[in-house]
Amino acid sequence: MLTFSSLHEQDSVFFYMNKYEALKDSMITEQTLQAVAELQIKYDTEKKEKEIALLNLENERKQSNLDRLNQLNHLSELQLQQSLMENLNYQQSLQLAETEKEKQQSKIQLLILNEEMYKQSKLHAQRLNRLFSIGYIIIIVALAFTAFLVFLAFRNKKEKEKALLKQTAAELNRQLMEMHMKAINFQLNPHFIFNCVHSVEYLLKESKTEESITCLKKFSNLTRLMLESMSKQDIPLEKELEIVKAYMDLKQARFDKPFTYAIDKDPSIDVKTTMVPPLILQPFIENSIKHGFINGEETYKINICLRTSDNMLFCVITDNGIGYMASRNGMKRVSGFKKESLGLKLTEDRLRVINQMKLCSAFFTIQDLQTKDIGLNGTVVSLSLPYISVV
Repeated sequence: MLTFSSLHEQDSVFFYMNKYEALKDSMITEQTLQAVAELQIKYDTEKKEKEIALLNLENERKQSNLDRLNQLNHLSELQLQQSLMENLNYQQSLQLAETEKEKQQSKIQLLILNEEMYKQSKLHAQRLNRLFSIGYIIIIVALAFTAFLVFLAFRNKKEKEKALLKQTAAELNRQLMEMHMKAINFQLNPHFIFNCVHSVEYLLKESKTEESITCLKKFSNLTRLMLESMSKQDIPLEKELEIVKAYMDLKQARFDKPFTYAIDKDPSIDVKTTMVPPLILQPFIENSIKHGFINGEETYKINICLRTSDNMLFCVITDNGIGYMASRNGMKRVSGFKKESLGLKLTEDRLRVINQMKLCSAFFTIQDLQTKDIGLNGTVVSLSLPYISVV
């Protein structure tokens, strides 16, 4: 009741009720009753309508609340779903983070393992390096010791070889000097000296004083040159040619069969610096004069040609005598055959020793002169010596 009075509405139930009470007290008539009845009906109707309105309002309020509640429920569901999604995402993120953490831990463990393996391998490598270093040192020491032993053995071998070479060289030098002495002794034999002295005596008896003096000078010069070269292993080619010239000049003075000689030399050969064994040419000259020039009607010639090539000195001695084979056949019937053979054999032995000492190929050949001219004979001697030039 208080609620309706507070509304101050004239058409309200409370208003008509008050009216009803007033009319009820003042007049109670049929009309009044009818009016009251109508008012009652109207009141009831209004009341019901108000109740219905209130109910509708209440229903609307409840529906509004229900709608709001539904909205709240829907929002709650959405929030729940969002929360579930967020939770799911969080769980997934957490799972991913856990997985990533596990991966990181695996990587860390792998790195730790790799680091440990690296340390182990480094330590192993250091140990191997130490072992290798020790091995290298041992090998180097062993090699050095072996090299030292080899060096000692090599040095001892070289010293022995050097001593042997010195001994061999000394022996070869002794043999060569002995052969030089034999060659000189062979040339200065008593028979040769006697013939020279006899030639001088013959010239004096014939009152050929100048010829005898010249012959004596040539003999003394030849003797001097031979004696000077006696103790030498090599002499200048100039000295050797002087000996050959002195020997042929002396032979021309006492030889009853005249002959001439000529010496042809390559301009590139320096006779002062070119060295040859002493008395190496004289035995071949003597053979030409003694065994090739036996017929007195011809004019004999001796040509000496000197050339050089490939570190060798070549000497070619030619004559126009009876020839090599004819002279050999004639030598078998003369007393000088043994001496002549000894001279050639001595020259062969000297060249053999020279080859051993100088590691060269010195040799000589003797053959008949080959010519197309009918009736022209002669001998060719080819001598090859090592070309030695000293400054």
